[in-house]
Amino acid sequence: MEGHARKQLNELGLLTIQDIGQAIETLSGGQRQGVAVARAAAFATKVVIMDEPTAALGVKESLRVLELIKDVRDRGLPSF
Repeated sequence: MEGHARKQLNELGLLTIQDIGQAIETLSGGQRQGVAVARAAAFATKVVIMDEPTAALGVKESLRVLELIKDVRDRGLPSF
């Protein structure tokens, strides 16, 4: 399971999370959102629906989350 999680994070460019077993509450807002996008991409089969994925994030973190969403779309999963 850790290998699959690391693969998903690497494919989406989330290389800032060093410890795959790190508690989610210790991550930054952008990292948390990135994990949420990676989780959705890993388990979604037809479509990913997100509600305000950049809410409460700074400009830099928002841009990174939007890049992740584009990466998911480019992998063939429609995102709304």
